[in-house]
Amino acid sequence: DDAEVPRPRRVPAAASEGDHAPAASDKGAKYRDHASVWAALEGDANVRAGDVRLLSLKWLMALADKGGALPRRQELPEEAFVTAAQLRRIEAGAR
Repeated sequence: DDAEVPRPRRVPAAASEGDHAPAASDKGAKYRDHASVWAALEGDANVRAGDVRLLSLKWLMALADKGGALPRRQELPEEAFVTAAQLRRIEAGAR
């Protein structure tokens, strides 16, 4: 049989220590510390306030109890969200 056998693709060599490309494990790392999470929620030079919003677990559980499906963000009622101010109060109470 003259069928060509597929060859494995060449994988580029690992980045050297001097390279500054983020490692796969660094993906999303900027949202792992408090300051970056608050900046995303409250807005900063990179994110407009309101672009990132957290959903209320209480609201999600009530939706699930009713057998509802999660709608698009644009269709969610305001009570589905936790505001940054509410989260600040929760955080202060947890200390």
